Order: sequence, then structure tokens, then C-alpha cells
Amino acid sequence: MKSYLATLYGALNAKKTLLAGFTTVRNVGGKLCRCCTQTAIKEG
Repeated sequence: MKSYLATLYGALNAKKTLLAGFTTVRNVGGKLCRCCTQTAIKEG
């Protein structure tokens, strides 16, 4: 999977999780996804 697609899926899943009422989520994925997601959050 391309890193930009992983970031988009991560953002979509984060939104679904927040809308479901969860405010704490543990990331059990690899470092690459975490870095892509952090970069996407920083860039808005």
C-alpha cells in the first residue's frame, strides 16, 4: 500500500474512532504508518 493511502485510511479510521466516543487509541502498527500519520497531522 502506498504511504499516502495508508495515511488517508488512518485519518478516516481515526475520525470513525473519535465519533464512536473513544479518546485514547493505541497504535500497534509499524513505524512507517505512525510517521506518515504524524506528518499528515502536522501539515493539516
